[in-house]
Amino acid sequence: MTIKYLDSKRISGLSSDTKPTSTTVQTNSLFTETNTGKIRWSGNNWGWDYEDDYSSYTTQAEADAVWDKNVTNVQVNITNDNLAFTSNNVSANWSIANNLANRASLPATLSDTAWVNRSTVNFTTIVTSDGCGVSYCFFGLSSINKSNSSTAGVAEDFLGWSIQANNFKAWERDNGFLNGGTGSNIITGITTGIRYIEMTRLSSTSFKAESFANSNYTSSQGSATITVGSTIQSLQYAAWRKMDNTGVCGATPTVGTIDDFKISSGVTVAP
Repeated sequence: MTIKYLDSKRISGLSSDTKPTSTTVQTNSLFTETNTGKIRWSGNNWGWDYEDDYSSYTTQAEADAVWDKNVTNVQVNITNDNLAFTSNNVSANWSIANNLANRASLPATLSDTAWVNRSTVNFTTIVTSDGCGVSYCFFGLSSINKSNSSTAGVAEDFLGWSIQANNFKAWERDNGFLNGGTGSNIITGITTGIRYIEMTRLSSTSFKAESFANSNYTSSQGSATITVGSTIQSLQYAAWRKMDNTGVCGATPTVGTIDDFKISSGVTVAP
C-alpha cells in the first residue's frame, strides 16, 4: 500500500510499510496502521508499544509498583537499572509481574495471535540441578499475576522461555501449573553470558523464541518454534517465575538479570 500523507502531521499506511524517518516529518507526527488500527508516534521513531529499561525508577517503591514481586530475590535493581533474579533452592514459588494492561501505550488486552517481545538477559550463574532435582525458572507472558502468592498449584496460560537444567527452552503452558508445560530447546547446554532474546507469537497456535549474540538481533544462536494451544489467551502479565521445589537442597542457584524489555502487540515483526 502507498503511504498517504493526510496532512502535515497525520500519515497512514500498512504495518508492513516502511515508515518515513522520524526526523523528516513534523514533530509529533502520527502514523495510523490501517490494517491493525495502531497509531504510532514519531517521538519514539514509530517504535515499540511499551519499553522498560528500568532506569526511570528513583525509589524501590516506584519499581515495585510496576514490577510487583513476592520476594526480594527477584526485583528491579534501581542501582543497576535491571531486573535481577535468583532461582534459589527453597520450597516456595518466587515471582514478579508487570501488569501490561496498566501500561497506557499498550492495548487494554494484548493480542492472542500476534505480539513481539525483546529483552536482554545476562545469565551470571547456571546450574544443572538445585540438589532436589532439575533447577528451572521462567520468563514470558502469563495470564495471571501470582506475584503476591508463595503457594504452589496456581494454573496459568504462559508463553516464554525457561531454563531447565542447563537447557534454554521455548516454553508453553495451557491452563495448568507452569512446570507441567512443554517446550523445545533454543540452546542445548547454555552457558553464562549475555543473550538477546526475541519471543514472537506468530499465530494463535504458533510461538517462537530465539537467542541472539548481538543487540541488533542479527546473529542467531538458536531458536525454537513450538505449536501451542489457541486457548492460551489473555497474556497480560510480563512475569518471571521460580517454581516450588521439595525442600532446601543447598546447591548454587541460577542467577541473572533482565534488561531492555520491549513489546508490541498485533505484530509479528519487531518495529
